[in-house]
Amino acid sequence: MIRVCTGSRLHLGFFDLPGAGPWPTLEGDAGLPRLAWGGVGMMIDRPGVVVAVQPASEWSSSGPCAERALAFAQTVAQHLPGDPLDLHVESCPAEHSGLGTGTQLALAVGLAVARSRCARVGVWQLARWLGRGKRSCLGIHGFRRGGFLIEATHAEGRFAPLLLRRDFPPHWPITLIEPQRLVGTHGTQEKQAFAALREVPRTSHAEALARLAFLEMVPALRPLDPRRFGSAVTDFNRRVGEMFRPWQGGIYADPAIAQIVAKLRGAEICGVAQSSWGPTIVAFAEAGEVARLLHGEEVAITKCRALNQGVRVISSER
Repeated sequence: MIRVCTGSRLHLGFFDLPGAGPWPTLEGDAGLPRLAWGGVGMMIDRPGVVVAVQPASEWSSSGPCAERALAFAQTVAQHLPGDPLDLHVESCPAEHSGLGTGTQLALAVGLAVARSRCARVGVWQLARWLGRGKRSCLGIHGFRRGGFLIEATHAEGRFAPLLLRRDFPPHWPITLIEPQRLVGTHGTQEKQAFAALREVPRTSHAEALARLAFLEMVPALRPLDPRRFGSAVTDFNRRVGEMFRPWQGGIYADPAIAQIVAKLRGAEICGVAQSSWGPTIVAFAEAGEVARLLHGEEVAITKCRALNQGVRVISSER
């Protein structure tokens, strides 16, 4: 049996929006490929993805997201032919919750299939086969290495390179808040959103966002300054939300998210952000304090920590 274990990805925001035409360089040239996105994120230990595979007489899958996991496995098997496999997804966060579940599940399944074939296929090759990393590669970088991550902008059709990786202080508290009955933007709706955002005039947010990331967040990790980090994360995430306001209708993806952020900020929780399209909110604060402040709200609360290592693969004989 091959077991693959990874965490979840928090996406704290992009640096800029792609325009409808070619982007100029700093020198003013307009003939280069259009750049896109770039952003900041990190890996957390919970909720994580654990996938186990073993030889079988026919293809089968079980557990959460079983059908999607099976589709990922059979896609990889087209490139790595071999005997059928039985897949069991032992744990997996909900899809479309802002935690990068699709990428973590795809890569975990892909790696499990590759190892079961004794094939040393790299993560980037798996990502190509599985169609991951088209807008952001933070989940791929996080799958490989864990930690706090900043990726660069990249030309369309290429993977975004990693600009910076740091271990995130393992003792800093991280709490996930998921409003009930909300689902993050995905699928056709997400594609429509990004298409519409291409027509939004470029803003001056990019420079401010880069300064917050490199001159506030990163220095706050060494030496340790959680209030400085939290303040920078909140400001960064709010500015990203301003860029997406024309489509979201607000800084956050739903009024319920905005209300929770406001309540936590009003109680002087200094680091609060929406992850990706939501609905998951991350607070860099103790879970008990967050639960007390949100008593009576219809939310699920998860206590977690930073994950500073990449994917783990465990082989066992049965």
